[in-house]
Amino acid sequence: MHGHHVIIRVVSIALALTLIAPVVSAKTRKSPWLTAHEVLAYELNGGSTGRPECSRAIEMGGTLCKTAALPGKALTQTQRERLAALSRTPGALNNELTKCFIPHHTFVAYDAKGRPVAEMTVCFMCDMVDIGPLGGTRLRGVSPSSLNELRGLCREIGLAGCDRRTP
Repeated sequence: MHGHHVIIRVVSIALALTLIAPVVSAKTRKSPWLTAHEVLAYELNGGSTGRPECSRAIEMGGTLCKTAALPGKALTQTQRERLAALSRTPGALNNELTKCFIPHHTFVAYDAKGRPVAEMTVCFMCDMVDIGPLGGTRLRGVSPSSLNELRGLCREIGLAGCDRRTP
């Protein structure tokens, strides 16, 4: 009987590890904002209030939208950590939809070869972001506290129009 209890215990532990492994790996997976060689912030679409020329910073083929104001502004390690925390904080982002998405700000993570690996494009007028690894982005609403954090980060970096609220 003793051997039977050992087998049950081993199977129970293995099952428990199998169930928690995805949760642990999701929490410990490094954010592209932290692993990237460089993260730059840009202004997009100038002062446009109509349909944006670019609704994402990175266009098909991996090129930066032609309306991005160059050069981009490099984020410090602390600013990158804040951006990473914002992008993975439960409740910071939601999937509420809105009619308006005229983004004027974006954050782009680049690898060591200068290739974009992730982007967060922001519309402060409608409280929406398009965020994620390239090819996997989607629009999300931003909670009021997260929006304030993004606005503060935008101002701190020195981008214009961070307090824009209407088209």
